[in-house]
Amino acid sequence: MTTQILKSSTILILVAAFGLSAPLNAQGDKDRRYDIKSAIIKYKIQGMVEGEETWYIDDYGANEARYSNAVIKMFGEQESEELTIIKGRDEYKIDLKKRTGTKEPVEFFVKIENSDKPIDKTLPPFEQFAQAEGMKKVGTGEVLGKKADIWEVEGKTKIYLWNGIPLKIDAYMGEQILLKMEALEIQDGADIPATKLEIPADITFE
Repeated sequence: MTTQILKSSTILILVAAFGLSAPLNAQGDKDRRYDIKSAIIKYKIQGMVEGEETWYIDDYGANEARYSNAVIKMFGEQESEELTIIKGRDEYKIDLKKRTGTKEPVEFFVKIENSDKPIDKTLPPFEQFAQAEGMKKVGTGEVLGKKADIWEVEGKTKIYLWNGIPLKIDAYMGEQILLKMEALEIQDGADIPATKLEIPADITFE
């Protein structure tokens, strides 16, 4: 999604690899990333990118797919159709128009492991990431009736987290809106079709 366009931004690294609020040993699974087993969440995206995104979360986030259809408004307008699949600590980023993709480690974990700041390894992974990136918890809010913790990044971005999942993101670059992303619909405990989590067979990986 937008992470492939503005990947260097801290907020978009967060969007790419968000969640991870559950302890590493929860449910005996080091790849557990959320505090709910499954969900389907639909988002609206505004700002430098306009469009929609749907997340399919299964196995507490150990398996996840994010389908994005958007128009990028940075250098003219470009239509984008992307798919991100997360399997454990591997992330597959796929351009559905070009039928190409890349495989990378989930950047969230890389940031924690490579941080030169003191990290409290007893904390849940997201809070470890927050220490590495200088994030602060500033309050609570509500999105679609779900209570969310509000985290602030660099004083310019607020992220509303519910069970480790971002339900709302407001990101600015100066006075300009960089990204506004908000959940429109949440299906908590949804059955996730296996086909939604599969990598298309005709994708060429670089």
